[in-house]
Amino acid sequence: MKSNVSFFIASGIQAKTSSKVHTRHFLCLTIYKVSELIYFLSGASDNIGDSFYNVALLLGLVEVYHIKADALSLFALLGMIPSMFAFLYSPLLARIKRTKEWLFIFRTLYLVLVVLVIISFYYKVAIGYIYVYNILFSMISCIQGALQMRLVPEALENDSELIERSVDIQYFTGNTLDILSNFVASLVLGLMSYLGLLQLSLPFLVLGIIFIVQLKTSRALLQPTTEKLPPLKSLVGYISKFFKQKQASQIIVIEAFLSGALDLLVTLAPLYLISLHIDVKWLGLVIAVQQAADFTGALLAPYVSLEHHRFFCIDYIFSGTAFLLLFLVPQLYLKLILLFLGFVLIGISGNIFEKMIYKEYRQLDFSIVSTLITSLYSFFWIIFLLLTQVYSNIIVLGIVLNILTLLFGIAIYHQSPNS
Repeated sequence: MKSNVSFFIASGIQAKTSSKVHTRHFLCLTIYKVSELIYFLSGASDNIGDSFYNVALLLGLVEVYHIKADALSLFALLGMIPSMFAFLYSPLLARIKRTKEWLFIFRTLYLVLVVLVIISFYYKVAIGYIYVYNILFSMISCIQGALQMRLVPEALENDSELIERSVDIQYFTGNTLDILSNFVASLVLGLMSYLGLLQLSLPFLVLGIIFIVQLKTSRALLQPTTEKLPPLKSLVGYISKFFKQKQASQIIVIEAFLSGALDLLVTLAPLYLISLHIDVKWLGLVIAVQQAADFTGALLAPYVSLEHHRFFCIDYIFSGTAFLLLFLVPQLYLKLILLFLGFVLIGISGNIFEKMIYKEYRQLDFSIVSTLITSLYSFFWIIFLLLTQVYSNIIVLGIVLNILTLLFGIAIYHQSPNS
């Protein structure tokens, strides 16, 4: 990405020397803004459709199939398998030439699966079909996410400034829409059944596809690989490319580990409330504080100009300290304040994390990096999910995991920023 900054500056210098060039440069920026808007609308439509679908799916499983907690855990675990092995898709994704066209295909397949789920619920087909659809959903979502990551620079001519602005907008609106769409879904369920909510997700998913069709993209600035290598050898090559960026890959692995740890602690939050002799109904307040902090972090993120090495060092030290104290201080109001402060940093970190990917890796590698990130996150999610089967003392886990977070921050601090 850094090499394209000079191209952007050069374009600005040329614009000053010729009014014709200036006009052309202005028109290009206008096109970029239109591309940003269309890409934003596509993502927003998908976000709303996905939220409606996910809420309705869980309710449908309970209402139609009377699924129990253990079966629901199995349902989630099986759905994570394609995500955990997402890195295996890397050699195929590296050969894709038309990103937008393939993204259109996979979004259409996603829509078809939603229709199949609606039909299955309506006719109460065997639950095994729903399990299969869920696995396919996971696989398509992984590939779709990888293609979307590669589409951003293609839509914005690999302009680093526009890409960063796009990340700011997408990250903020994504967090906002997550909160609003889940809230709206809860309200809508008071007026219609889960099946109605599932059907309501369809027009939003269709809109997302329409906006993708309308998106104007340039030819890929880097051509996909045509070199034919044995699948295993090419896969090893892509993994080595990922870890070649030592600093970025290290932060990605740490983030994946801490994400799994945080999911574990959030899952065990009801048990923590019980251990404090607090009614579980107050879990809603805890979730509200978390979402408010995420939203605040998304608002503040565009104003954070720290280099990613320095930011994640601060993030791990301060968020680790905040969450560690959360388990040690007795006052409930202090626990809520510490929870809020910790999640504000987490809210900012998602934005910085995505910008780091676009900055540190080549355009052609984005889809490969995306699948490897998905695999790492899924691996640690499953590991921590299985951990709850053998150990569930949330206070001990909270203290140990947050001490580890602190140590990660200290370790990054003692490293050279360019190592």
